[in-house]
Amino acid sequence: LVETTDAARPLLLLAQERLGRGTKAICSALQMSPATVNSRFQRLNAKLGVPNRKAAAQLAAEYGLI
Repeated sequence: LVETTDAARPLLLLAQERLGRGTKAICSALQMSPATVNSRFQRLNAKLGVPNRKAAAQLAAEYGLI
């Protein structure tokens, strides 16, 4: 298990999405519940002004964040 800061968590979520992983795989990789994963994606989408998690991951990749 790799220790991460709270600030790095969104990037980990976006990186997992960019790899094409679903909610269950992300939950397993990051040791989060499905509700937590979905909630965090909803907040990220709102902050980034994108319609869904795929678009959020694409935007992060375009800016070189993941």
